[in-house]
Amino acid sequence: MHLLSALLTASLLCQVAGLDRVIGLYGQTLEIPCNNGTVKTEDILLVKWKYDKGQGQPGDLMVLNKGHDPVVSATDDYKNRVSMAKNFSLLLSGAKLTDQKTFTCMVAVSDISEYSVTVVVHKSPAGVEISDIAADLEIGKLKKLGDCVARDANPAANITWLRNNKPLADGKGISIKSSVMVDPVTGLSTTVSTLEYSAVKSDADAQFACSTRHLLGEKLVSSPVNFTITYSTEHITLRVSPESPAEGDNVTLTCEADGNPAPTSFNFNLKGEVVKAENANKHIITHVSRNTTGHYKCSLIDNPLMESSRNVTVNCKDS
Repeated sequence: MHLLSALLTASLLCQVAGLDRVIGLYGQTLEIPCNNGTVKTEDILLVKWKYDKGQGQPGDLMVLNKGHDPVVSATDDYKNRVSMAKNFSLLLSGAKLTDQKTFTCMVAVSDISEYSVTVVVHKSPAGVEISDIAADLEIGKLKKLGDCVARDANPAANITWLRNNKPLADGKGISIKSSVMVDPVTGLSTTVSTLEYSAVKSDADAQFACSTRHLLGEKLVSSPVNFTITYSTEHITLRVSPESPAEGDNVTLTCEADGNPAPTSFNFNLKGEVVKAENANKHIITHVSRNTTGHYKCSLIDNPLMESSRNVTVNCKDS
């Protein structure tokens, strides 16, 4: 009887060792050890590699009989991807996610032993970047800042949002939602993390980024982005120049308001007469007299309740 056939029928003598695990990198050559590489060459009669095809069906890969070179017995995708190292490890080129299976090394000495290894294939994300970036952020209003995308990873990448290099957590003024999409062909995962953010004034100088650190790879960080921070006017001030005008002087009323963008047009209330200043924050009263004395106001055109006022007193001109 052929040696291989005889050994395969000796199933009662088969000893199955514990299951080990090997982690390989996507696209690279994966080395799967046979009994952790401790098999002694001089004792070997036969070494056979197989894998679990699913539903209890084995798939043959390679066989080595004593005194002969290894022979590839695979007829599927593995036919051109497998080879055997000198220590009987199985070398699997171009590792991919479909290789995440159990591979078994069967060794025949005086009896038959099997050493099974579970293969896990990892891949770092192809990169991490922020897309769909907001044009600006608004104080006190939850608004989408952008999407952080980490493509083609296994396992799926976990994304962390950063503000000035410090992590952001889901909470007050911050909403972070993530989703994972799996490529039906490669099986690789793309993670998308969406940040909604309610800005504060100090965010005008802040830099936002996102990062991920894969299990077997280095930390990846996106290019930082910053934003214009918009907010409504909170304060308005009316200034008078000169502050103590005399008869015959020209008096300039200047309306100053905060906000981003700051208002550019104002209403000036001149003792009951409203004058609109379009794209200007000044109104000049020429050649003032004692009759100019009175109460003056300025306000926002779109919000008249946001106003500031000053009393103006015109002094007698020294003779």
